[in-house]
Amino acid sequence: MPHRTLFNAKPGIVAFVGALLLALSACSPTANNDESSEKATPTSTSSPSAAAILPPVSGPPPAIGIASSSVKGFTATLGDMERKRVAWNTSYMSLKQQVDTDLLDAAAKRGVKYHIITLELIGFNLHDVTDNDGVGQKIDQHLDRIAFDLGAWHSQHPDNEIIIRPLHEANGNWYPWGFGTKGGKPNNGNSIDKFKMAWWHIRGRMVSSFEGLKFFWCPNGLLGDDVPFSSWYPGDKNVDYVGFDKYNHLSEAQTSWQDPTTSFQPTLNALRAAAPGKPVIIGETGTRNADISRDGSHTKAEWFTQLDAWRCDIATRYGVVALIYFNFDKTADHGNDWRIFPKGQPDAKASQQAFVTAMKAC
Repeated sequence: MPHRTLFNAKPGIVAFVGALLLALSACSPTANNDESSEKATPTSTSSPSAAAILPPVSGPPPAIGIASSSVKGFTATLGDMERKRVAWNTSYMSLKQQVDTDLLDAAAKRGVKYHIITLELIGFNLHDVTDNDGVGQKIDQHLDRIAFDLGAWHSQHPDNEIIIRPLHEANGNWYPWGFGTKGGKPNNGNSIDKFKMAWWHIRGRMVSSFEGLKFFWCPNGLLGDDVPFSSWYPGDKNVDYVGFDKYNHLSEAQTSWQDPTTSFQPTLNALRAAAPGKPVIIGETGTRNADISRDGSHTKAEWFTQLDAWRCDIATRYGVVALIYFNFDKTADHGNDWRIFPKGQPDAKASQQAFVTAMKAC
């Protein structure tokens, strides 16, 4: 698809814009996407002036990452991608689960240097996190244990980075910690203020046990009636990475097929305005199968080709350092199959080939 122009400069200010972009080049994260030695090396700066919200000088395309919560799943997705190594992996765990060191070990052996751990507070709301009663104390005990165990693993793998992604998609209403409205009322009594207090508490508690932990603030992609990101951003000193989860899916908020640029750009603009100096991660993404009666002739292969165009152009100008593909079948949950190629489907081979080609491009 044609690359979209991000901003137009009048002839009289070309020189000024060029000088400004050169000055901003120091904010551009770097990432090496050669599969044999793929390693992203993101950098973070303190918040620059408002002018720095403009796209920086082009950097390398974002590294490709995997979403998996088991060694089996990690290995299977590598096979689906036809890759031997990746630099990023995102896993998922509840507070009551043990740190999966087998997955950390297996991922590290296959090139992963950046381990994102999505910490899901299933069964708890935002008030529980900061409460001083028995529930809050139990949460603290879990946070202490997880941070300690991650620190122990990291001491044996000091060249790896552990990134905690807590309270993800909190601007929605589908998780217990989300502050989005449900039935016209705040979900679970949550609020923006309670979110920020919970974030600060989780980070402070875990960093006190493992100082080297990094933290990833990850809203859900914009749905159209969202509160401004700036109103619930936890602050530069409390965040190392920013990003969002956004899919080409069917829902009440999204009823039509969307290419990656249409899907990502509004959220990316809002994110850059809220936190212009932070490296960006697409925390989760994927595309569903097309519904011919609804979507016409669209295909997964088409979407992957469009993702290649976005990754090689726009992503490089917004400091996107990694893109995590969510290779799961969630048909039973909400009717969306995110797998790269649904096995047995007529277009499975074309979908896989398009994904493999796109991720090797640029």
